[in-house]
Amino acid sequence: MTVTNDGATILSLLDVEHPAGRILIELAAELLRRANELVKNRIHPTTIITGYRLALREATKYLQEALSTKVENLGKGALQNVAKTSMSSKVIGRFAGLSCSGD
Repeated sequence: MTVTNDGATILSLLDVEHPAGRILIELAAELLRRANELVKNRIHPTTIITGYRLALREATKYLQEALSTKVENLGKGALQNVAKTSMSSKVIGRFAGLSCSGD
């Protein structure tokens, strides 16, 4: 048992198996650790949060401008590949053997 009010410690102790979930927890823990250091350097928490929000806006803007592609710009083949990948996912694959006819 761990007793702490340190958010980074709490997050690092979570037992998450999904790789993407694990990465998000590690990122959040690191943001909290760095914020804690800033608070120790007498930077007000509101200023830290404002900085994090600004960074979020800039990161989102970059993702939208540089790393995304409009569906209209994709060819028919690319869209078919996306559909095939989606249909073969684990979630849908689990139900592939079920009949949809209601028999």
